[in-house]
Amino acid sequence: MQRTPLLASPAFGVLWLIVGLVAADTTFHIAPGIVAGASTLATAKPTPRTVGYGLGVAGVTGFWLWSAGALDGPSLLPRGGAVLESVVVGVLGAAVGWGVAVSTRHRDEPSERVEEERRS
Repeated sequence: MQRTPLLASPAFGVLWLIVGLVAADTTFHIAPGIVAGASTLATAKPTPRTVGYGLGVAGVTGFWLWSAGALDGPSLLPRGGAVLESVVVGVLGAAVGWGVAVSTRHRDEPSERVEEERRS
């Protein structure tokens, strides 16, 4: 696994942490999804490990914000507040990141039939 793409999720996580601490009464609804999906989108070969890594970084960042009282803003969900919303958006962001990464990587890779034609 390449190391550089693994910096994508922590970079966005630090950004979410800083902005979240500065504006604690504001909910940044899409931030956990960006953090969770960033490393998967940045890597050349997405794996379930990169998805889990992104989710882990989003979870740790969300925990830090929650423990600092910075996840007290409004939520788009009818129940559960901003903490549950962060979890839901993080999972959705990881799933979307995985789907986009896998679909674009397969589109860019030549099919086996094309490879066989090139060899002939």
